[in-house]
Amino acid sequence: MSFAFKKILGALLLLLIFSFVVFVALDLSSGSVLSGIYGDSVQSANSLLKARLLANLGLDRPLLVRYLEWLGRIFRGIWG
Repeated sequence: MSFAFKKILGALLLLLIFSFVVFVALDLSSGSVLSGIYGDSVQSANSLLKARLLANLGLDRPLLVRYLEWLGRIFRGIWG
């Protein structure tokens, strides 16, 4: 393999690892989506409503599945 190919492959691997670390860090950050939407009244929200909202946002799936879906959307050019 050429020197340039090794460097490009290493850079892509580094970007992949970095994106995963940032994705996990954002997932583990304090606060939840529900508290961001409902504010202080998140305790009074119906549990069925909470479950539907998490399912609609895709937050009920495992972290690795969400990351791979996000990565797939990035590679297809869906950035939003």
